[in-house]
Order: sequence, then C-alpha cells, then structure tokens
Amino acid sequence: MNWKTILVLLLLCLGLGSYLFLESKKKSAVTSSKRNYLLTTDLDNVTAVRASLFDTTFLIEKKFTEWVMREPHDGQLADSLLIHHLLRVLNRVATLGNVPADSIDLGSAMLDPPAVSFTVYTEDGDSTFLGFGALNPTTENIYVRRNNEDRIWLIGREIGPMLAFNSFMIRGKGLTVLHPFYIQEIKYSSSGKKIYTAYCSPKTKEWWTESNREKISMDKRLINGLLSDIYSNQVREFRALDEAGPSQTGLDRPLRRLWLVSEDGDTAAIALGRPLAGSEYLRWARSSLYPDNLLLVDSRLISRLDDFNIEYMRNLKMTNFQAAEVDRIELFSPMDSIVIIAEDDTLWRIIKPEEFRCRLWQVERLLTHADTIGAFEILSSSAGKGFDHPQLELNLFMGDSVLVSLQAGDYAGEKEIYMRDRLRDVVYLTTASQIERLTYTFKDLADIPVRHIVK
Repeated sequence: MNWKTILVLLLLCLGLGSYLFLESKKKSAVTSSKRNYLLTTDLDNVTAVRASLFDTTFLIEKKFTEWVMREPHDGQLADSLLIHHLLRVLNRVATLGNVPADSIDLGSAMLDPPAVSFTVYTEDGDSTFLGFGALNPTTENIYVRRNNEDRIWLIGREIGPMLAFNSFMIRGKGLTVLHPFYIQEIKYSSSGKKIYTAYCSPKTKEWWTESNREKISMDKRLINGLLSDIYSNQVREFRALDEAGPSQTGLDRPLRRLWLVSEDGDTAAIALGRPLAGSEYLRWARSSLYPDNLLLVDSRLISRLDDFNIEYMRNLKMTNFQAAEVDRIELFSPMDSIVIIAEDDTLWRIIKPEEFRCRLWQVERLLTHADTIGAFEILSSSAGKGFDHPQLELNLFMGDSVLVSLQAGDYAGEKEIYMRDRLRDVVYLTTASQIERLTYTFKDLADIPVRHIVK
C-alpha cells in the first residue's frame, strides 16, 4: 500500500468521523430542545421559597445573598447553602414522561396532598408549585404535579434524595444573625468575670479596646474571623427548653458569655455552659436568636472564644492607610534621600535628589509592603534602640496630612530590628527583612530608559 492510498483512507476516515460527530451533536441538540424541565425560572429572580414536608411548612425569603425564615421561625437565618442546592436541583430536573392526571388516584400517589412540595416565587409576582408524590412501582419513577396541570410528570428516582430536607437541615445554625461587618461592640466575660469590651469605628472599621485608660488597637482580621465563626453554622442540635435544667446545663452560671451590638442597635447574647454528659465534645449553649431552644455546640468553641483576649488580638500591624490616598513619599536612608510625588494615578515623579520620572511598579511595590508591614511584639520604650540615628525613615502624605511615619532603629539580633511608629509613638520588634523591603535607591526608582548602541 503506497502513501497515496494511505492518505486517501485517512481523509475518508476523517470525513466519516466528522460527519458522525456532527450528526451526534445534532441529535443531542434535538433531544435537549425537547426536554421538559420541572422549573424554568431564572434562579437570580427567585425572591422566596415555600417548602412543605408533610404537615410542616417553611417560608424562606431572600435577603441580599442570604435566606431568612418567615415561617415558622420568623427572623432566623435559613441554611443558605441548602436553599441554593434545592433550587439548583429543581431547576435541572428533566421529566422522563407524563400521564393524564385523571388516570391515577392522586391520594394513593401521595399527590393530594403531596408528600413534599415547593413553591418558588419570583420578582415579577409569578410562582411555580411542584408537588412530589410516591415512587411508581412499575417504572421506578417519582410522580410530580406542577401547578394545576392536567398531566402528572415522571422523574428519575435518584432525584428524591437530592431534595431531602428536614427542620434541622433547613434552619440556619449560626449563633447570631448580626453580620460581622456591621457589629460595632463586643463584650466578653469568662466564668462571670468581665474580660474586656471592644469597639469598632463605623467609618474606618478599625477595632480597639481600652486597658488602664490606654487605647489599644485590635487586629480586625482576627476579630472578624472570630465573629464569622459565631455567624456560621455552630449549632449541632436544637433541644427543647425543658429537656435539661439550668444546673444540668451550667447555663445558670455560664462559663463564657458574649454580647454583640450592631450599628443599628440590634443585640445578640450568647452563653456557653457545661459539656453534654457522655458526649464531652458537645456543650450546652443558649442564644437570644433561639429563645425557644436549648442548643448543643462543639466544645471547641470555648477555646475559640478564649482567643478573644488583648494579648492575642492586639494589632501588630504598623500602618493604617489607603494606598490610593498617598500623593507624596519621603524615603530617607544613609544611601539616598528620596522624595516622590504623584501627578496622577499612574504617573509618579522623583523631585529629590533630582527630577526624574519614577517607575510606577516600584511605587506600587513600596506602598504594598508599607501597607502590610507587621511585627511580632510591641515594646514599652524607645530608649536605646537607635531611633536618634535611624537607619531608614518612611513618611507617606496625603496633601499636608501625614498618613505614615516609620523609623528603623538598631538591630536587636541577627534577624530582628526595632521599628517605631512616630505617629502613635509605638515601638515594635520585627524581622530584619522588613527594612530590606523598604530600602530603595534613586537608581531603583528612576525610570531611566535603556539605550542600545549598535556598532
């Protein structure tokens, strides 16, 4: 067989393969276009869902990106992940066939009333009702009735478990509905003793506390992490109020208490008591969000709340500024004294030691590091640490206002250095690499074009 024959056969195979591929795509498109889906609603337009399981009904409304219950636990959060999951399943279920509604006994098929039903409401006032009945023993398909249509639809039996829910699953399990971003005050106590109160500025979102009349900055990242834990699913079980007495639960004298206040004045109170007898990993708890229930939460929540202390939460970040606000940079070192000013968002110019255009990417790198520079200890005094002859000084301005003023003093060891925030007169101990990332020369910053000479 010569190469020409082989080439012809290859072309024939390629042509046949392409034809079969296009035909299969065509058939698949026809099949897809003929599919009937139970729910055709755009999920972005869904505003509420009514879910019924036998004789229990839940009404859940959408609030921004979350879901809030209206019945039977008005004002409590629903489990948003579950609601999104149920809607996605309903939106993707394709029917496998149908039978006339008057050809079957609706009661025996558990469609009148349905065993499980969902009513999906949209922004324009439309709604779709889906009632799910029993399994058809001959086809192994589930009966479904949509609205009051005269047809009963059949879907695959594997869809049933995907639509499973109960009271515990559908309820949100957070200990509060106050979003971490909008909380402005926290009070915390351990075994009846007040630990401290922390406050958040509504404008800057910075946290602080007071100790011995000293205002101490708190690490907002750590605080927001703790508040997010409280806000997320923490409840493992809901129990009746009369299931255990106050002395049994330890909630008459809680081991830990947490009070939260939001910007609009809403409050939440959380108390943690004793471990559950025989299940030490669970602990009794109460929350003002669930006035009709005792709660069981993970015992590890105790240690999580114990992180809420000044030593752990103290803010060790040296600066607090917005990079977009900076329009002047002063960087002084024994090597160079450099002053840079911003002419617009993308054009920076060096005005000292000589006039020259500045490299934008170097300015962005400098500001990024200045915005993230941190320490691992705050020291009580600046005496004898080299700040009378600093190795480096960084000043950032917005107009005439000083946003940042940092000094690098002596080395405290091979890998540690003293740094001082002149605005707050706070001295830090940090890694020596911090000063290396702030050390720039005129040549590093000047946007000097490279000239190529061709001989």
